[in-house]
Amino acid sequence: MSIAKLLSAAEKVQRDKVYADGITVHLRQPTHGTITNYGLLIHRGRGDEAVACLLKSSVIDEGGNPCLTDEQAQKLARAPEQLLEPILKSIYAMMPAAQKKADAPGADAVQDSDGAGAASE
Repeated sequence: MSIAKLLSAAEKVQRDKVYADGITVHLRQPTHGTITNYGLLIHRGRGDEAVACLLKSSVIDEGGNPCLTDEQAQKLARAPEQLLEPILKSIYAMMPAAQKKADAPGADAVQDSDGAGAASE
C-alpha cells in the first residue's frame, strides 16, 4: 500500500446526523486518541469530562470540522438527557466494539443480542 492510499484511507471516517431535542447535530467517528482519553477519564471516575472529550472530538459542522470549544463541550456534557442521549448513542455506535466499556455513559445504546453470557435454567 502506498503512503497516499494509506493517508486517503485514514481520512475516511464514519459520519452521522442525529436529531437531539429537534436540533440537527452532525457527528464524526471519534479518533483512537479520543477514545483512549475517554476510557482513561471514565476509569478515573470523571464521567462529565469523558463525555466532553467525546463531544469535542465528534460534534462537527456541516463541512466536517470540529466546532465545539472546551467550554461548550463541557456545558453540553452536563445537558439534560433528552438532548444528550441521541448524540451519545450515535457516537458510541461509531466506536470500535473492543473499546466500548460496559459501564460507560451510553453503554446501553448498543447491546449485543447473541445471548452470550445469558444464564440458562
